[in-house]
Amino acid sequence: MDIKLIALDLDGTLLTTDKRLTDENRDALRNAADKGIEIVPCTGRFYLGIPDIVRELDFIHYAVTINGAEVLDLRKGTVIYGSDIPLDTALYLNDMFEDMGIAHDAYVQSRGYMERRFLDRIEDHLPDPIYCRTLRSMREPVDDLRTFLTDLGKDIQKIQIFTHDLEILRNTGRYIAGNFPDLIATSSLKNNLEINNADANKGAALNALTDYLGISTDNTMAFGDGGNDLPMLRAAGISVAMGNSLQILKDEADFVTLTHDQSGVAYIINKLLRGEL
Repeated sequence: MDIKLIALDLDGTLLTTDKRLTDENRDALRNAADKGIEIVPCTGRFYLGIPDIVRELDFIHYAVTINGAEVLDLRKGTVIYGSDIPLDTALYLNDMFEDMGIAHDAYVQSRGYMERRFLDRIEDHLPDPIYCRTLRSMREPVDDLRTFLTDLGKDIQKIQIFTHDLEILRNTGRYIAGNFPDLIATSSLKNNLEINNADANKGAALNALTDYLGISTDNTMAFGDGGNDLPMLRAAGISVAMGNSLQILKDEADFVTLTHDQSGVAYIINKLLRGEL
């Protein structure tokens, strides 16, 4: 099996529940990189929101961020691929979420912004205390998100909503699918919905990166656990669903590995390097 690139979701995949990179996963990635395989984080986070324990790995040369809204060549400091939501569309959605009273944020120019009133009380909208701490550390507070985005005048990389009410998430996802053909709504957590330009998904990003590198997607392996990982798993030559994945990923993947807390990434990579796949 001639794998030249391994694409990895982070939260729920490479990282444990408490956002650690296990020694087993780190060693497996290092061994794969030593074999000439490119290791590529593929995340809904913006680049500076990727934990230091991942960004500081010296063998990582490329990154897919913001669900595919941005693909980076880290050595050159350049953007390989990008696809944003038009500002007027983003403002319409912002107003809709504002009317619904839902906590929401926006990613623009590779940074995340959220109104202070939501950020200060994010526990009211998310049940996971670990993710609440992570989110609070990754968002810059603003007084009024609409005014901030309007004044900035840039297109938006991602809009995200958070709520305990799963029916609101389902209905919003259906509304986006039915009314905005140029957008895609996916989830990376049980209690969020992430809205991107339809061309900004991890599958399109993986294709853009392999074109840039001059390799075939047949020579790629991808790991994921959430709905935003599905396009990437479908695009990859070999797809791997985590043991903690959504069932749809397990049903479609070529392999199902152990959970993210059991170093499931290392389990499959070690098999790959031993020629057991």
